[in-house]
Amino acid sequence: MGSFCKRASAATAVAAVLALSAAGASAGDYSNTIFFGDSLTDSGTFRSVVPVGGKFTTNPGPVWAENVASAYGKTATPAVSGGTDYAVGGARVSQLPGVPATAPTATATPVRNQITNYLASTGGRADPNALYTVWGGANDIFAALASPTTAQAAITQAATDLVGEVARLRAAGAQTILVPTLPDIGVTPFGRSQGATAAAQITQLVSGYNQLVTLGLGNAGVSIIPVDTYALLRDAVANPASYGLTNVVGTACTTSSSLLCTSASLVTPTAAQSYLFADGVHPTTAGHRAISDFVLNVLSAPGNVARLAESPLHTRDRVISLIQAQAAANLWTRKTGESGAWIVGGVGRLSSDQRGDQAGTRGTPLNVSVGIDKRFTENLLVGVAGTISNYKGSFSTGGDYKQREYVASAYGVYRVGGAYVSGVGSFGFADYDLRRGVTINGTDHSTGGGTEGVNASFAAETGYEFASGGLTHGPLLGLRYQHVSVEGFTEDSSLFGFSYREQNRNALVGSVGYQAAYDAGSLRPYAKVTLNREFTDGNRSITVESKSISTLAYSMPVAKSDRTWINASAGASVKLAESVTGTLGLDARLGEQRVRDFGAFAGVSVGF
Repeated sequence: MGSFCKRASAATAVAAVLALSAAGASAGDYSNTIFFGDSLTDSGTFRSVVPVGGKFTTNPGPVWAENVASAYGKTATPAVSGGTDYAVGGARVSQLPGVPATAPTATATPVRNQITNYLASTGGRADPNALYTVWGGANDIFAALASPTTAQAAITQAATDLVGEVARLRAAGAQTILVPTLPDIGVTPFGRSQGATAAAQITQLVSGYNQLVTLGLGNAGVSIIPVDTYALLRDAVANPASYGLTNVVGTACTTSSSLLCTSASLVTPTAAQSYLFADGVHPTTAGHRAISDFVLNVLSAPGNVARLAESPLHTRDRVISLIQAQAAANLWTRKTGESGAWIVGGVGRLSSDQRGDQAGTRGTPLNVSVGIDKRFTENLLVGVAGTISNYKGSFSTGGDYKQREYVASAYGVYRVGGAYVSGVGSFGFADYDLRRGVTINGTDHSTGGGTEGVNASFAAETGYEFASGGLTHGPLLGLRYQHVSVEGFTEDSSLFGFSYREQNRNALVGSVGYQAAYDAGSLRPYAKVTLNREFTDGNRSITVESKSISTLAYSMPVAKSDRTWINASAGASVKLAESVTGTLGLDARLGEQRVRDFGAFAGVSVGF
């Protein structure tokens, strides 16, 4: 992004442009990170042609593209050096010369040609699994300021061209495309130097360009991920301390351009971290860190919130297993025609690793269930139960969410000889409170919100038990279905928060296994192992809206869960007194690559 416009004509140019305006007015484990743009994104195209520096920042600090690429285990090496950062300092969207129109930026490859060069290297197809960024237009605004008579037409054309290039990239196969808004040039040191009136006019001009791009993408139906860097810069200038900055009006470099700035040419030794601007328009190392953190928040937020529809699958499985174990114990102790009541408490550990943009979580599920049932015949036991469960999952990226669920269940077991069939049907309401950690340049900007959801489930199991003395054992088959729905909600931060639409998660799981129990009179130990397979493929996405750019909703894929795992459980029922039975057990979900789920329960049942 060039900053070498002539100050003498800037105010007049802006006024003329505005007068003309009034008259005529995209879960993920990415395969790569690919960038198109100008000096804000350029990671060192001119390094070989300048004596020192090489990037438009406080060298040797990384630009935001390098930070984002590194976060995904990639690099943002300049394309001229064989990398995937095609951005070039001074580049315009589709026109030449670059800005300023002197070496080395005069021949800066326009964004249009950058995308053409990338597609030429891939046979015309964009990698659908890569993360793309298209960020351009600032130099077209600088060029317009220098040519007021054609400025409005040029700016409109630049916005139209940028929309067209994003659409072309999308049509070539790109699935995840970031499109940041232009930062507010009016609040930069360059903008301030033009005077208050001209700076306000520049701000209006940049805002108009951003609106043209946003409306153009929306009208064209091009799916992208908007990044409101315009709002970010304005907030940092208005509240520097909240971003760890002390100076947002001066420049950190003593050189005329940050392209030549190094640690030796800083106004103070710490200026790269305490100043926002390196020169008249370009960010410092700290400024780029703020941008990259902001981008990572945009990318990670949907995956974090997707956890709200995943953890209920685990907590409900725990409730189902508990009720199944209690029903088996009650069938062992209840006499024909006898009723009874029971209470069981459970505690566990549920954690999942970070996957792409989806944060890892770790927490302790707790639940208490109470129920009543009756053994109507020698072969039939039927009951109902109520459960209160709680889970607080801490995000690996900071923050947490609380899930409280209130569940009503009906269950039954029927036996004929050694064969049996059992079922548990449940319906529950859930409340969620979420606080999502957001760190921008080392400062906390956490955001959150609350919502509700439901979980409907049914589990059926059948098997045959061979008897030999007090020992019973045999194979079993099971089928479980769950439907989880989480209502949409909006986070509280206007800049770092998002609005999320309703989530739905369905799971159909089949199981095959073996179980054994031993009746020792007053003691009945048992063990059960099943191999489980989820038949649904787990493909789903979460739709999100930026609170500041709400017209461009976008959907992000949710990282898939493992589809095959083993459940192992063991425990015992103990006759404590006449019609009083204690039950305890352990259970674990094993064999999943990224999830660890285990727990224990204990309870008591009284017949009457």
